[in-house]
Amino acid sequence: VPPGPAEAPTKAGAVPTAVGAAEGATGGAPTSPPPSSLGTPPHLRQPPITGGYGYGYHMEPPGGPPMSARPPPRPPTGPLSHAHTAPLGVNESGANTASEVDEDVLSVASVQSRLLLHLGFENPWRREAASERERAAEGRAACAGAGRGVLRSAGGDVAAARASEAKISSMRLRKQAVWHSTVKRHTQVARKVADLYHRDDIPCRAEGCASCRPFVEAEKVAHPLLLSSSLAPRTGASSVPSYLLLTPDAVLQGIDVLNDEAFHDIILLQTVLGMVRTASEATYRKLVDLVSDRDRRFVPFLNEFLIATAVEQPIGEGEARYKRRLIRSACAWLASHFAETLSHPVEVLVLLGEDDDCADDLKEALESVKNIRVETLRAFLESLPNGSALSDRLEEKSAMETSATDFSYPEHLSKREIREGVRSGRLRIGRFMGSRENYLEGFVLAEGAEEETGGAQGILVQGLMDLNRAISDDTVAIELYPEAEWRSESGWVEEDNALVLGEEEAETGGEEESVLVEEQGPEVAKVRLEGSTAKRRPTGRVVGIVQRKWREYCGVLEHDGTPNRNICLFRPAERRIPKIRVHSKHASELAGQKLMVSIDSWVRTSRYPSGHIVRSLGSIGDRKTENEVLLIEHDIPHSTFSSAVLECLPRMPWVITEEDRRVRWDLRDREICSVDPPGCTDIDDALHCRILDNGNVEVGVHIADVTHFIRPGTAIDQEAAMRGTTVYLVDNRIDMVPELLSSNLCSLLGKQERFAFSVLWEMKMEDAEVVSVKFGKSIISSRAALTYEAAQLRIDDASDQSELIRGLRRLNQLAKILKRKRLDAGALVLESSEVRFELDSVTREPLDVESKKMRETNSMVEEFMLLANSAVAQKIKDNFPLTAMLRKHPEPPQSNFEPVINAAKAQGFDLDPSSGKALASSLNLAVIPRQPYFNSLLRMLTTRSMMQAVYFAAGTDQDTRHYGLASEIYTHFTSPIRRGKGRMMKSWSPALEIYACIGADQRYPGMTDKDGVQKIANNLNYRHKMAQYAGRASVNLHTHLLFRGKTTAAEAYVFDLRRNAIQLSSVIVCFYEGGVRDVMFDEQDLVLRLPVSDGPQRPDDVSAGVSGCPDPAVFRYCLRLHFLAVSVFIPKYGLEERVMIPADLRESYVVDEVQRTVTIQGITLKCFQAIEVRISMDESNPNRMRLLVQLIEPNIPGLSVPTPPPEKRKESSEANGDSVATKKTRK
Repeated sequence: VPPGPAEAPTKAGAVPTAVGAAEGATGGAPTSPPPSSLGTPPHLRQPPITGGYGYGYHMEPPGGPPMSARPPPRPPTGPLSHAHTAPLGVNESGANTASEVDEDVLSVASVQSRLLLHLGFENPWRREAASERERAAEGRAACAGAGRGVLRSAGGDVAAARASEAKISSMRLRKQAVWHSTVKRHTQVARKVADLYHRDDIPCRAEGCASCRPFVEAEKVAHPLLLSSSLAPRTGASSVPSYLLLTPDAVLQGIDVLNDEAFHDIILLQTVLGMVRTASEATYRKLVDLVSDRDRRFVPFLNEFLIATAVEQPIGEGEARYKRRLIRSACAWLASHFAETLSHPVEVLVLLGEDDDCADDLKEALESVKNIRVETLRAFLESLPNGSALSDRLEEKSAMETSATDFSYPEHLSKREIREGVRSGRLRIGRFMGSRENYLEGFVLAEGAEEETGGAQGILVQGLMDLNRAISDDTVAIELYPEAEWRSESGWVEEDNALVLGEEEAETGGEEESVLVEEQGPEVAKVRLEGSTAKRRPTGRVVGIVQRKWREYCGVLEHDGTPNRNICLFRPAERRIPKIRVHSKHASELAGQKLMVSIDSWVRTSRYPSGHIVRSLGSIGDRKTENEVLLIEHDIPHSTFSSAVLECLPRMPWVITEEDRRVRWDLRDREICSVDPPGCTDIDDALHCRILDNGNVEVGVHIADVTHFIRPGTAIDQEAAMRGTTVYLVDNRIDMVPELLSSNLCSLLGKQERFAFSVLWEMKMEDAEVVSVKFGKSIISSRAALTYEAAQLRIDDASDQSELIRGLRRLNQLAKILKRKRLDAGALVLESSEVRFELDSVTREPLDVESKKMRETNSMVEEFMLLANSAVAQKIKDNFPLTAMLRKHPEPPQSNFEPVINAAKAQGFDLDPSSGKALASSLNLAVIPRQPYFNSLLRMLTTRSMMQAVYFAAGTDQDTRHYGLASEIYTHFTSPIRRGKGRMMKSWSPALEIYACIGADQRYPGMTDKDGVQKIANNLNYRHKMAQYAGRASVNLHTHLLFRGKTTAAEAYVFDLRRNAIQLSSVIVCFYEGGVRDVMFDEQDLVLRLPVSDGPQRPDDVSAGVSGCPDPAVFRYCLRLHFLAVSVFIPKYGLEERVMIPADLRESYVVDEVQRTVTIQGITLKCFQAIEVRISMDESNPNRMRLLVQLIEPNIPGLSVPTPPPEKRKESSEANGDSVATKKTRK
């Protein structure tokens, strides 16, 4: 609709010029209240929940006229209906003229939209254009300042709407003008005007409130979110039911207790939501999730837009004080409003945080207000039956961190200093990634530092002081050291308990006696640098934290059983995370539990961060508990699917309609079958091969058509986008989509009609040459769902001449030709250790483990999946050259191959990594007939030299080649049930793209958004990586469970020698008199130097290899030092573990770096040599059980251990009358 003569073009939610009633009320020219005084608008950083209630922002360029010289904006026209609503956190722009409109508008996040929807408003960005134009026309025709819902209640009649205008005379406009600085490329500063609309039609959202009922009914929502009218008293402190109202501090400190069932019917002020979001985005997201749970009734209240609760901000008033007055005004109004309008008695209970900034204001201002109480959140919790346990979950203030101590980290730079340092080029910003083996080491992936670092992928950070309280995944500011001070990776295996003297400080919270071995001057660093043969890397130090990425961590408490010990150290399961100090009155009860802990703060005078216990996960060692831990630690979404997701599922019984048959290929006559691992229920691919009349063959790959059931933008699509992939554990599967789809309707089950997307090739049988290829949607009926083993047996059975098996034989023959062509082109055949567990059918405990067997049928399926993925990749790349989702495998730098080249050279082989083809050829030649595992181990080492394969949008990188497959282009179109990349992800997928290419589906907006596709790719890369880590952790867990309580012997092979694998596994020094300073560890002489001051003279040197106490009155210590670790591979169990050589043998061995050997007391161990090892579980510390691998053969005195006696295998299932042989379960 074109704008009228007095109007400027507007967007939905913009502020148009006034027409109608505003002019009529004054008899001519439109009017508005004068602008308020200049000051910081509290709403610029926290936009409103609904733009219809809230703001229009106007931009002034730098140097523009002063705000006082500009005409005041006119109030909005028409009813502020749903066309003007905007989610929380969205800046909605409006302007008097088109040139004043801020273009950075309407950036909607799904979490914000969800909050809006739960408030009962529809999403304004999911409307047809026609509806937008209609609403815009209605808005311009209606009167200025009309209330939300008036036009609807008037039946759409404009005249009736104008007649209703007098009833909404309380609508008013307040204008605030401030300087709002924005850091841009040219350091421009823009001035923004915030127009704030105060209204009188905002409901309190209490069930039974007669005065607010019309406003709620006007929303036309079937089940509005309301506070319950049938409440019982919450505690014995009051006989009156209450609605809870939390201050920002209460939310920030108690977010982890709000999940308890005691917290329901809670009022969340708009001001509180804004302050929480400013303070902690993570806490805000948790709060939004609580609002999404309608049964809990966490109800937002728009206090800043209601006339009765809004307050003006005078000149010079600070932001904090203004917010406190807003909260105070809302509390007082709600209490009196409920007393007047509700028929049932109810009070407002305001909960404060510890040392709450709002405490004094609220208690003083509300002292005379009836129907309201104010108390602390901790006091409220202690009045509950389980309050003592809940109190432990409150965020701790820094009480534990205020004790006097000489220890101190370097002070972090301020945000301003960081910005100046980045601008000058002295500092870099990047993501810190901690080492998984050494908690005192990590890398910062800094953008734009390639020139200074010589192209290195990350900047090395080593040691406590250089890490400077950075935790893995934090965004940090880093300062690069001069090249002369660069270091090499340590190669050490270190844990947090290794390097601290005086851990007894945890008992009192003090750290006066804490001395750090790691950070004691340049001597240690110098020895480490000179003693290492590794290449030096760009090295730096963390000087500031840009953004914390703290999360909840799983682990155990270190509690020695001391009574009344409330302050303990929490040891995270992830080695990259430091210990966390927690306060708990129930520490002794939680000592045997796996816990979840959240970090609250980390001050520079504290050795460890401080946190609080969130919840207990279960007993240590329990399989279900340990599974829960590994899912949480690897960020695997594993909650049950929400009702919104389940509502997207088709109703059963599901039937194929005639329309479906009309638009799809009917391939039910083809001899199609699937070939998968045993126990597979999510079957997403099937194959067939038949002979054509011309002598060629038709080969078909059929992929489950998940897109038919999951459409873009739906709740199930968003859930699958968030999960990204199906996660396979040893004893469980975490589905990406609900089971009705993954194991039924989308699964290509045998003898069931299913929807598929089919790729059909015409090929020549003699050389597998592709004559033609076509793509299409289809209906198939699989003849059988075979396992790899069953398919192989039937192929090998010459008596089976069924058409289905003859087709499989043809496929197998073609697959061998296709594989040979790939290998000739330079494809690599690499290996990894994959195992298969045998589980008890009743207890699900592991009974045995074996390496996976590979058959020809495995290769057959793999070859045709590769062929299909390459064909689809080329098709979508031709049609979507910028946004096609592809998968690439970058070529590794030559330096990555140095370890495997040296290992091969020690055995007399020269590997050539100059190209993929050269590397493949040289690997094929590296064979030792009498050592069958040599080539496999060499290929495993080569695998570690590879780069990570990643998904990417085609327009973001010209290099699309997949190095490992020797393919010019590749994607993941197959496995759509278990991989998010195979289906739509927020309006994108290879499936949707290929459908659009062949005209089988429409083109969605996401298909042209290159940046949007790349964001999806980044999420897929992260989810895929974490799923792999979780799978490996599950294998490790079940391996530990398998060896718990027993000892066994196994054949192993020397895999690697780790020259600098020094491990200080326990150093504890308790000083009873005197002080300790400048503790140094002499790596060359293996001596721990402990100079003593302020006390009697003591021995200066303590030999690290001696076990004893030179002077028990001064200290006690226990030190184990391992100078060398021999990495071994155990094929039977697919394990790679270390055999540690103790320090007392340090004088009796010689390491040959060139030949990759170590000689101990005249006996030589070399890489790839066969040995025998003993495997057991070290259960001496229940909180830290670990797999212990010791050498049996060859027999080296002081190192080798005797062969364990044979042990009967546990067969608990046979006690129930079942045969163990039948209990095999798929990983």
